[in-house]
This record gives sequence, structure tokens and C-alpha cells, in this order.
Amino acid sequence: MDRRKFLQGAVGTLGAGMLGLPTIALADDNRFWLRDRKLSIYRPASGERQNVTFFKDGRYSQDGYRRLCWLFRDVVDGNAVIAMNISLFNLLFAQQQYLRDIGRSNPLLVLHSGYRTRRHNNTLEGAAKNSRHLVGDAADFHFRQATLEEVLALARRFRVGGIGTYSTFVHNDIGRYREWRG
Repeated sequence: MDRRKFLQGAVGTLGAGMLGLPTIALADDNRFWLRDRKLSIYRPASGERQNVTFFKDGRYSQDGYRRLCWLFRDVVDGNAVIAMNISLFNLLFAQQQYLRDIGRSNPLLVLHSGYRTRRHNNTLEGAAKNSRHLVGDAADFHFRQATLEEVLALARRFRVGGIGTYSTFVHNDIGRYREWRG
């Protein structure tokens, strides 16, 4: 898949055989990308739960984007906020919407980590010194109503950025494509 096309709003076709998940074609279906884009997020560290529409009527919503940037802030280091990469929100939307489209009634995105300050990142054992979290390109998360194996399979099918697998969450970022286990 051409990563650049995805980042501009198109996604490759998700195929069958992905842990038994049904087939859904996204790349050639402009309706997928023209629909309103909403993320349903729960942030355990802050107790926040929000449904945020960041793309509506064919346009990005500045209010929705700002709300998402706030949700993805560093809640450990003084609620520091950064302008997050909109492509990350599009990637997470595509994964969450796919789960909705196959019948998962409420695949809530449980956000463990979004943006991290360098000070916070330096306190984490094993965290990469050049982590994509530092520039607003990464999220650590899982979806309710989806196994980690299903989330990992979705991330692999999109083939965008880094994919890290951990015991309770998956890491996705908008850097170069690579995989690791933590």
C-alpha cells in the first residue's frame, strides 16, 4: 500500500483471513472517507470519556481537533499539549470505524498514552529516546470489544507507521513502517 495515499485520506483494502475479521474495502470507497469522522475515547489516567467529531461535512473541525489534542495530552507531566498529527487521528478513526462497521457496537478507544514530554519519556523504562510520542505522532491504546490480536491485525493491514505490541495495549504511530514487541 502507498503510505502517502493513506496519509492523504485513503487506505488500502482490508482483506479476509485477518483473525477471522470480515473483509471490508476502504481504499476504493470514497464514502468511507467522506463520512463524518468521530473518535470515541476513554482516558483512564484522567477519567475523561468523550465522543469527538473531528471531520464533518467534508471538512476538518478545528474544535474537534483541539479537543482531541487535549485528550492526547501528557497527563503525567503537567497536562502538556502539542499539535497532534491529524494522520494519527485518521488512522485511529479507520480502525475504530472498521470495528463499528463489522458490528462491534461500542469499540471504545482506551487511550493509555498520546503525547509525552521528553521529561516524562525519559522516566519510562525502555522508551525510545526518539519516540514518536514526543512529536505527537503516536498513541498507545486498545479497543473495548476487540482483542489485542485483532487490534494488531488491523494495524498490520493498514501498514502505516510503527506497530508495537505490549501485554495490555498496541502502539501505533505515523513514522516509518516497523514492528516490535515490548
